[in-house]
Amino acid sequence: MQWCLVDNRSSIRKKQREKFFLQLFINDSKLDLQIDKCREEPDFIVRLNDRLIGIEITEIFISHSQSGSAEKAQESISSNIVAKAHALYK
Repeated sequence: MQWCLVDNRSSIRKKQREKFFLQLFINDSKLDLQIDKCREEPDFIVRLNDRLIGIEITEIFISHSQSGSAEKAQESISSNIVAKAHALYK
């Protein structure tokens, strides 16, 4: 794994947070992913088998939902995004 080069504390915290989320995904997915490079666009390059894949970490913030809690709305949107990404990957 290459170390990320960033130019200020805010960027360092952001990159650490992104790496934390990526590591959660890697652990939960049970895929044999290895972080190859850390950069800005995309945030990370990972290796899956012999393929390189770019990953951009994005957070979704929802302040409120008309039909329910913000947590439920965010969970629903996140589930849809993951389902579409999975379909594209296949």
